[in-house]
Amino acid sequence: MVDFFKMTDTFGFQLPRKILFGNQAVEKVGVEIKAEFGSGKILLVTDKGIANSGLLEKVKDPLEKEGFEVIVFDAVLPDSPIKLVMQGAEIARQAGATIILALGGGSSIDTAKAISFMVDYSGDIREILGSNQVKRAGLPKVFIPTTAGTGSELSHTFVLYDDDSGRKITSYSPFAFADISIIDPTLTLNLPPRITAESGIDAFSHALESFVTIKANPLSDLFSLRGIELIAKNLRKAYAKGPHHLDARYAMCLGVCMGTMAIRSSGVGAVHATCYPLAMKYKLSHGWPVSGFPLTTRFLAKSSASSIAAWAMPRHAAHCWIFSTAIQYNKISMPDPGSPRTFCLPRTMSSRNTSTVSIPPLPMSR
Repeated sequence: MVDFFKMTDTFGFQLPRKILFGNQAVEKVGVEIKAEFGSGKILLVTDKGIANSGLLEKVKDPLEKEGFEVIVFDAVLPDSPIKLVMQGAEIARQAGATIILALGGGSSIDTAKAISFMVDYSGDIREILGSNQVKRAGLPKVFIPTTAGTGSELSHTFVLYDDDSGRKITSYSPFAFADISIIDPTLTLNLPPRITAESGIDAFSHALESFVTIKANPLSDLFSLRGIELIAKNLRKAYAKGPHHLDARYAMCLGVCMGTMAIRSSGVGAVHATCYPLAMKYKLSHGWPVSGFPLTTRFLAKSSASSIAAWAMPRHAAHCWIFSTAIQYNKISMPDPGSPRTFCLPRTMSSRNTSTVSIPPLPMSR
């Protein structure tokens, strides 16, 4: 730390107003919203997969128990198209919604952020996109993630897809933070393996990038290293035994929090910068191009040798590296979910005539 951080430097840190974390935390959603905002109508923003999965009722029931009227908007699509945001904002206006609640992954949460701004805004949505273009908070926002990856529930960032230009537009605003963020690991138990892997690698990249970026600082380091450790130890378990391994799901959600808290202070870097063009050109989900971080990190190592060495020292960090490479080439194969220790890779990944990488058991501690 003393090698790169000077006491004359400054760093900042900002998070949502309130974070509630824990198993079954979602049961308190009605009580928490009522305590913060009183009564009102809630627009619940989600996708059809969540709406048909049984998770919707876990949120609606405690809300209705506290007397809230819930209007469900379940049309969310990947990448949060602008036209869909405007559709949701119009539904919120017509219904007289006073609170916006997102249930789902990053797309649902980003869509909800934009809807909250547009309900009372009559201008073009593109006027509020970019860095610090949002001038007011919009409607109160409550975010409940069902994935462990993007960390949008704790961030001031939202990414929308511009239907007209075909571009993804990343926006930043302190008004995009949640008023209440509820993180319940039990909601991630039935997350499909592929989404578990892709979102988990995104979370791991947050923790790693925040550790080697030039804005890394003593505070972000604490969160970065803990995030790296938690995700590296538990991502394979969550992938292989997801519905039956609540401990791994809990650790993944906590690891996401750590990594996201880190980037709230230090930001991300080259990995995310290089992944966006790939995602746009080839219409990839965010976690896929992010999984190329081993290639990008080789360049970071030249300028951040001491930081990379500190990160790589724990042996379990290498497991996520290999796991991400398997994702990158879309060749994950786990024939025995009970013993997730072998990943099948394409032969082109190896200079020898083999297509299997064997991974040693995870260490229990550093």
